[in-house]
Amino acid sequence: MDEQLHFQQLNEDTEVDVAIAGGGMAGIVSAYMLAKDGKKNCLAGG
Repeated sequence: MDEQLHFQQLNEDTEVDVAIAGGGMAGIVSAYMLAKDGKKNCLAGG
């Protein structure tokens, strides 16, 4: 799969329960599991 996803830059303040730095496998799985548990999260990867 060579297709990349692109998302808009966050240009305003937002409030989340958990901020995750790093979009690797651990970050992605953490964000998914937190969302399933009802937690609002932000995944920031570079």
